[in-house]
Amino acid sequence: MSSNRGMPDEAVPSPGLVAAWFVLGQAELERVPWWAAHWLVAGRDGQALRELAGLNGRDVHEVRDLLPVALAEMSVALPPTTVAAAVFVFDDLARRYMSGEAGERWVAHVVADVVTRADYSSEVIDLPLGRLYEVDDEWRAGWGRTVEELKAAVRVACAEQLQPVRTQLLAPAKIGSTTAAGRIEIISQAPGVTETSSIWWDSTSNREASGDVARAAEGRLVSVEIDGREVRTERDLHRLLNQALDFGPYYGWNLDALWDRLTRDVLRPVKVVWTHWETSERNLGTGSFGRIRDLLNAVQAEDERLAYDERFEFELR
Repeated sequence: MSSNRGMPDEAVPSPGLVAAWFVLGQAELERVPWWAAHWLVAGRDGQALRELAGLNGRDVHEVRDLLPVALAEMSVALPPTTVAAAVFVFDDLARRYMSGEAGERWVAHVVADVVTRADYSSEVIDLPLGRLYEVDDEWRAGWGRTVEELKAAVRVACAEQLQPVRTQLLAPAKIGSTTAAGRIEIISQAPGVTETSSIWWDSTSNREASGDVARAAEGRLVSVEIDGREVRTERDLHRLLNQALDFGPYYGWNLDALWDRLTRDVLRPVKVVWTHWETSERNLGTGSFGRIRDLLNAVQAEDERLAYDERFEFELR
């Protein structure tokens, strides 16, 4: 098990997670070339990525210089702040704990390391997992709560870390193409009202930035319809979902980034309906279409596994 990541040494982290570690100063640079080689095998590519995979792990200065370039080639943006990086790492750590890949003691150790590297930022400490930052010392010193009480605190914090943000939601929305290629409208429909609007969510401050939300119907399902005839490339699907659900300016435009946005940032309840999907499958190819479909089904399954009251749903129609 690695000293600071909370995952097995043989595991290959996603580029997005490594980007977050890099911002926090957690990335084990000597292992990055090995990860880069696995990313190449998985279908990623780029000149800097190939150079990175060919480096010796002891060349940490070269690794540090090449890693951001290789991430950019993979359309993976570095988190803009240590707070954003901490959120990414905490979400990943909580998912690993809930799936049985990390134990309570290890979660506490990693949390303490993240909070220290974030210079004890109050925004990081205010996160559900951030509130555990003293548990590692408490555990090691043997003072305070019992081991079972500490384990229970970690379990509760991990569940809270993965809870989707709940707020007022727009009434059902539909994505439809206009005569201008690539332009997307989100049409909000409430009883007797039809208007074009969108939601922008700041996941760091947890505040809505759209004035339309004040007119939203509280607790209503957001239904997003993707017209499969408009999905000619994988990039088209990212564009449509990004414009419908507003993934923010740092969206990575790849499947890792899509998983991260849908599992941690998109408000619930939301339903994505992919119509004319057979046309999309022909355009994308069976392999690419299958990977996207499986990811969307996996997001739905994850919400079901965590027993959320308000969930992400996906349907091919």
